[in-house]
Amino acid sequence: MNAVGNGSKHKFAHVGLAVADLDEAVEFFRVFLDAEPIARYENDRKPHIDQLVGYGAKMDEAWFELGDGFVELLAYSEPAAGRTNPETYNAGHMHLCVQVEDVEAEYRRLRDAEIGIEFRSDGPVTIPDDDPDFGGDRYLYLRTPDGSTFELFTPSPARAGGAEG
Repeated sequence: MNAVGNGSKHKFAHVGLAVADLDEAVEFFRVFLDAEPIARYENDRKPHIDQLVGYGAKMDEAWFELGDGFVELLAYSEPAAGRTNPETYNAGHMHLCVQVEDVEAEYRRLRDAEIGIEFRSDGPVTIPDDDPDFGGDRYLYLRTPDGSTFELFTPSPARAGGAEG
């Protein structure tokens, strides 16, 4: 990832996550993102929603700001929600990476909040300094109570200051 200036002309807008219980998910993301939701909606058989998703749908949503975009939580009541296998090696899996100032401090804060996070390691993982692309970066994978994978990331001091890794 040493390429510079070859980015997409597109801009991130939002990521949508299906959740089992909207109130529980809102409380989780309120703590996780350290923010309040900016909006909540009920979508009760709106034809444009049915057309958009490709089936008759009834859902409630909540939105959180995240940087220049948003996290959209969707709790479907119709059709009945199922479960997917959340392992990161499965095709079709995706995760969302959030850059934080101090991944270690965020790990401790979230661990101590006891909000149902499944951490994938015993704490943040530091990439060895001799790695040509990500040396010194710190990462942490975690899962929400519904199984969505999030990654917290703090760049190495060299990369945070604008130097390439």
